[in-house]
Amino acid sequence: MALDLSVGTRKLQLMQSLLVAAGFEAPLYASGYGAHATEHEKLALIKSICRGRPRAIVFRVHKVPSAAWPIFEAYQKEGGTVVCYDDPVDFAADKVLFDREENTYQAAKHLLELGHRDIALAASTGPRGPRLNGFFRALAEFDVEPHDEWLLGKNIIDDAGFLSGIYEEGGARQAVEFLKLRRRPTAICLLDD
Repeated sequence: MALDLSVGTRKLQLMQSLLVAAGFEAPLYASGYGAHATEHEKLALIKSICRGRPRAIVFRVHKVPSAAWPIFEAYQKEGGTVVCYDDPVDFAADKVLFDREENTYQAAKHLLELGHRDIALAASTGPRGPRLNGFFRALAEFDVEPHDEWLLGKNIIDDAGFLSGIYEEGGARQAVEFLKLRRRPTAICLLDD
């Protein structure tokens, strides 16, 4: 729903390219830059798109307000198709899910295969949930103990569950956290752009 300089926007561009190559019209709609759109702005955009009666709506479910689900349900009842992507959601629609545990596992495993044993984890949502599970699973396969101080971002999370400060500011805060480490890792499993 938001366009910024992240990998999320790149995913949108790639999906749009594939849809256009397959002969579909695939306009992109966004409700602001990054995480700054209000619930009202998001709902207004969703209502506007549904009123246009496209054959299908493909959307990223991250931070979609709960008030949007009845709008999408009504759209589906009128014959529209909804495809949710990126995160799991309890909504009856087609879904394309991004396996954050597996991608973190693969990233950490790659570093381990290169010979690194002192690895930090950094992600914009802090080291928790599926990403943390994948990281720990890779470390366990190589009998490597995680270091709590190398789970970057765990102490700078805001009320919404994100790094205090988004984009460059959040990354800068993690860099400061890294630079304060007495003993530094030889590699960082960096899960965000």
